[in-house]
Amino acid sequence: MIVISFYALLAGYIVGAGEILTDLSGAPLWVSEMLFYSVAAGVVFFGLKAVGLSEKYAVSAAAVILAVLSAATMVNPGGSLWFAFTVGKETLALYGMIMFCFSSFFSIPQAREGLAWNLKLIPGAVVLGLGINFLFTFTVTAMSMLASTQVTEVAIIGWGRSIGQWASVTGSIFIFLAILTSYWAISYALARVIGERLQWEYRASWQAATLPSLLLALPGLTGFLGFMRIAGGAIAVLVALLVIPALRTSRKMIPVSSYELGFWGGAGAQLLIFIAYLLMAAGSMVPV
Repeated sequence: MIVISFYALLAGYIVGAGEILTDLSGAPLWVSEMLFYSVAAGVVFFGLKAVGLSEKYAVSAAAVILAVLSAATMVNPGGSLWFAFTVGKETLALYGMIMFCFSSFFSIPQAREGLAWNLKLIPGAVVLGLGINFLFTFTVTAMSMLASTQVTEVAIIGWGRSIGQWASVTGSIFIFLAILTSYWAISYALARVIGERLQWEYRASWQAATLPSLLLALPGLTGFLGFMRIAGGAIAVLVALLVIPALRTSRKMIPVSSYELGFWGGAGAQLLIFIAYLLMAAGSMVPV
């Protein structure tokens, strides 16, 4: 399940980034996809330190772009933060996508590895990472609604178009950076999983983690959102059916842990999480 969801995610990132590069440069889509793969997978080839350093600069640049676009929107808003909310299958699809946006827990093993010298920093690092994720998602959502009434497949595209050509290009760069950092995190995590399970050395597991996603992306089987929906459904099933039983089994094997979740690790919270991810899986199958 991990392999299926990760390959779908990585293929979607290659397709999405390729479409952005094609729009900006006019190059054929397959050329743009190959270029993105070379840059993105090339960083992961050099390991965790290269990934961490690259993500730091990329996220900082994305934050600057977000601040500039938000300031331009506040000066001359063209839309409204008010919206109509109805309950239906579209709501379930929206819920599934929101849950997918917060599926950044795949980066937690990297935080554990990078902070092995001081384990007490790990919870704060995880909370900070989720907080940045929430801030970016909330800002893009709110500013897109405030900037225009146009609904686009990728929210920031309509946001940028409503401000001007420069904002449209800047918004595309923001999306590219977001996809790039996501590709780094997911492909490195998958490489480590493959290496640990099969006892392969890092270069071999890196190839196994990245090359299949390129082969999935190049034929044009589906678009960016298509791959995201496949990955979202697989991740939801993975968490609902496998992660919680794994947690309960690990507690039996290692009854005393250095981390205690309190209420959030109890049976009631586990049931809520199980239901939440089943709904996410159902939402990923709703056509939009």
